[in-house]
Amino acid sequence: MSSSGPSVSDREALRTFYKTSAHYHEALQEREAASFQSEYWRMVQTYLPAGSCVLDLGCGTGYSSARLMQAGFDVTAMDISLRFLSHAHDRPSGRLHFAVGDAIELPFANASFDGVSTFCMIEHVVDIEKAFSEIRRVLRPGGRFVNICPNYWSPVIPLKALIHLLHKGYGFVSFYESVPEALYGIPETLWGTLRKLCRATPDFVYRKPQLEGHMDVDCDCVYLPSPVDFKRYFQRAGFKIIRYGGEGSSLFKKGCATIAPSLVPSVYFVAEKPSQS
Repeated sequence: MSSSGPSVSDREALRTFYKTSAHYHEALQEREAASFQSEYWRMVQTYLPAGSCVLDLGCGTGYSSARLMQAGFDVTAMDISLRFLSHAHDRPSGRLHFAVGDAIELPFANASFDGVSTFCMIEHVVDIEKAFSEIRRVLRPGGRFVNICPNYWSPVIPLKALIHLLHKGYGFVSFYESVPEALYGIPETLWGTLRKLCRATPDFVYRKPQLEGHMDVDCDCVYLPSPVDFKRYFQRAGFKIIRYGGEGSSLFKKGCATIAPSLVPSVYFVAEKPSQS
C-alpha cells in the first residue's frame, strides 16, 4: 500500500488494460443485471430530482446509464475505454449521450451537471484527489455527488475472505488469498479506519494493480476507498454531507451501517455542492 499513488508506468498499464482487455469487457457485460445495479439506480433516483442533468462517471458498457435515462434523467455516460462503449449505439435513444474521457481530466465545462454519480468506479481511479476536484468543478451550485463503491478499509472484507478460506479453500484474489493475509487484514483495516477518523484531512491510499495472471473483478483496483476519505475531502471543500452510510439489504445490515458507517463493506455517500450566495 502507498499514499503517493500509482507510478507513471502503472497508470499507463492500467489505461492500456482498459482499452484492450476483452476479458474485462466481458466481465462488465456480465454485470448488466438489475440484481447487481438496482441499488445504484435507487440511490440516484432518491438523491437527484427527475429530469436532472447527470454525469454517469465510469459508466462501463453504459447499461446503468440507459436505465437512468429511462428513469427520466438527462444522462451523459462517460468511460475511459472506447472498447467498453462499443455497443453504445445499441442502447435506447433519447436523453443519453456517450463520451470517452478520464475521470482526472473531465472533458466538460465548469458547472455542467446537476449530479455526478459513480458506481463501483472510484476504486479504479489513479489519482482520487484530482478526480474529486474535477467532480467539484463540473457540478453546478447545489449539485450532488452520488457514490456507491466498496470500502476496502472495512474489517468485514478480510473476515469474509477468512470464512471463504476456511470453508471453501479460497479467499479473494489479489487481496486476501491466504489465511495469514486475512487474519492480518482484520486488525489492519480496523486500525487504518481508526487512524483515518483521527485525521482532519483525507488520507488516500493506493495499491499496485494486478493486471496479469488469474484475476477477479477488482484486481485492477488502485485506490483503496474509505468513507472517511470521502467525508473529510468534501467537508473541507464546503460540501454538505447528505448521506454517509446507513445502507443494507436487511434490518441487521442497516443497523450496523447506521451504528458504524465507517466500518461496513460498502460506501454509500452523497454530498451537495454549496449554492451560490
